[in-house]
Amino acid sequence: MFDDDQMAAGLLLDKLQDYREFAKFYGSDFNSYSKAFWNEPLFSAGATRIRIVGLNTVLISDKHDGLGQMILTQNQYMLPRETNVEYVVMMHHPIDWLKNSRAVREYMENRARICLMGHDHQLRVNHTTNLLGHERLEIYAGATNPSTTEHWHEFRYNWIEFSVLTTGESRELVVSLRPRVWTSATKFVADRNQTVGNDEKVFRIVLPPI
Repeated sequence: MFDDDQMAAGLLLDKLQDYREFAKFYGSDFNSYSKAFWNEPLFSAGATRIRIVGLNTVLISDKHDGLGQMILTQNQYMLPRETNVEYVVMMHHPIDWLKNSRAVREYMENRARICLMGHDHQLRVNHTTNLLGHERLEIYAGATNPSTTEHWHEFRYNWIEFSVLTTGESRELVVSLRPRVWTSATKFVADRNQTVGNDEKVFRIVLPPI
């Protein structure tokens, strides 16, 4: 007899075996269907701890998936509240691609400080504060290997640097975004069109006092 977790592993996890072998090499595999996410410390700065969480948006998917057709089950996004812990969440599909996007977005808006997302291949950043005062960033990546049929098929990637600035009891999470784009000179350079003539765009997110 197989329990529910074993059956789910057979139906949902086996198809991701090649990806999981790749992820395991970088220490970012997940353990089981019941905990189908990756959660590791990123760095600490004084009392502040930053954790990175990888969410798998293709666990329930097939070739017909499209906008609003993906799903993240509740056991795939668990970000427990911990004193002085802030979360950076990384997922392939943007939240809008999820069938349960409203529930996921509401949860992330109150738990995650940074959401890193891809798939759409268009670089953009949303810096928001919700009604409860929770400030956060959503960073949508470009693509290093986009399809040439896409009208935005620039080859690009981003350097993102995190740090924490503490002044007395006040704290800020400082996020430095450095977009890079491929040029006709056959090299990646700083994309100053995205950063108003600068090499980087710096965002400061106010954290609760210590």
